[in-house]
Amino acid sequence: MAGFLYYIPDDQKRTLTQERLREVGFPHANLAAVPGGGANGGPDGGVGHIVRLKQPPHPAGEQPRLMYMQPSEDGSEQEQVWRECADGKWWLGWEKHRPPTPFDLQRAGTAVGRPVTLLDGHEWIVPVVRNIDGTPAVDTVVGISSSGKITCEKPVPPYEKLWGLVGRLVSRAEENLPGALSDEQAFELLCETLTLNYRVSEWELGHLGIFAMSKLHHVFMAILDLPESLDQEG
Repeated sequence: MAGFLYYIPDDQKRTLTQERLREVGFPHANLAAVPGGGANGGPDGGVGHIVRLKQPPHPAGEQPRLMYMQPSEDGSEQEQVWRECADGKWWLGWEKHRPPTPFDLQRAGTAVGRPVTLLDGHEWIVPVVRNIDGTPAVDTVVGISSSGKITCEKPVPPYEKLWGLVGRLVSRAEENLPGALSDEQAFELLCETLTLNYRVSEWELGHLGIFAMSKLHHVFMAILDLPESLDQEG
């Protein structure tokens, strides 16, 4: 097992910095172990920089080798897998025989959640976003009502989008409407949730191929802190 590699097409004479990573829309600029290394004849056939994230916080986490490996001329032998992201502004890669695991990607501080086995065979800790009583399980803003009562009902700004997606899921389910979320909204909810515990974005999760739409209910039950038995009864 090992984490992800990232390739950024650029002039190698230009030092790779976190600021430069932000310019190309790289989602993990603050976590990148810059300046990384150089890559000639990268996955796009050009030159650029290879970078990985800082050492995984989990003791079982590993980093990939910081190098670009050229495939054989006929493409039959390939030690790395590369996928174009953001219209070629950066590329995502991993070692073919050592794909990333949750241990490689876990953040230093993880939200309380439920283990769910995904298509890679690994258990991922899916954070509880909404308590069973309907209150937010994520961090909330401390406010005050017109009567002077202290309230903690509104999620802090980083979780507003996630809370909105969860609210849509719940409201449509309560109204017995088909297709609580579109495929795009369901995937967005999955990504927004897992990024709380893992150093990933929609790019990593999408290219790893660890989700099956037919099994999303297990993830949703975890997000809503509902028992699996309730889902089986329904």
